[in-house]
Amino acid sequence: MIKQISSKEIKEYLKKNLKCVLLDVRTSEEW
Repeated sequence: MIKQISSKEIKEYLKKNLKCVLLDVRTSEEW
């Protein structure tokens, strides 16, 4: 499943979903 998660939510989400994979898909301009 693909899900968008805000930066405010990510820490808690990762704690609850230990087997998930986090992909950073920002473009060069977004950095």
